[in-house]
Amino acid sequence: MKQLLIRSLGGLIVVSAIILSVYNEWAMLLVAMLIAAGSMLEVFSIARRKGIFSERIVPILFSMLALIAIKFDFSLRFLVLLLPVVAIIELYRNKVTPLENICVSVGNVIYVLVPMLLLIFFRESIDRYFLLAYFVIVWTNDVGAYLVGMSIGKHRLFERISPKKSWEGFWGGVLFSVAVSLIAGYMIHNEVSLWWAGLGVIISVSGVWGDLIESMFKRSVQMKDSGSIIPGHGGFLDRFDAVFVSAPIVFIYLFVTNQNLF
Repeated sequence: MKQLLIRSLGGLIVVSAIILSVYNEWAMLLVAMLIAAGSMLEVFSIARRKGIFSERIVPILFSMLALIAIKFDFSLRFLVLLLPVVAIIELYRNKVTPLENICVSVGNVIYVLVPMLLLIFFRESIDRYFLLAYFVIVWTNDVGAYLVGMSIGKHRLFERISPKKSWEGFWGGVLFSVAVSLIAGYMIHNEVSLWWAGLGVIISVSGVWGDLIESMFKRSVQMKDSGSIIPGHGGFLDRFDAVFVSAPIVFIYLFVTNQNLF
């Protein structure tokens, strides 16, 4: 009972922060910076368990500056300096794994920063209610997969990485996501369309990939949770792993289908 209350409190904190971000642009910036910095630190922590001690300050600084730049509509061209700057710094750090250090530092920015920039893009350039719908669909996929998986899940989805996930839960998450996506389309655009159903499928499938990828990272270092910052939910990566993979794929879906959003 106590664990359920703690988990519920943690979920309430996350949901409240996201809803506040949807309705307030400054909250959006602060929450994006917090998630980005926290998630990057957790990735660096995982890497350290593998003996990879990457430069942390510069990648996080570049990411914070990028989030501020996009908020004020400044150029992001300075990001092209990330690789040479990190490589030059590595030259003077005298570590035994320079290539791995550079790859983790730069890869961390791509893995975490790009989705955060896209979330701000969803809010500022498309519609804040689209951003809210996106998060609701992500959460619905988790709930649907959990409920169906716990009820009738028998066939393992990806046992090597996540022994508890089942195909039944996967399809339950897809169905829940499509249903909520269709409802969101009706509420936002007063339409029930195949496009919104496709959005639900894409968020669901890519969200599962995001979850599995983060599980792969943790499993490689025998780690249960990426952190403990969110009560009952673990770390930032544990809570937003689906976002880091689904946001870029949703962006491509928006671009390819050309829904008058660009």
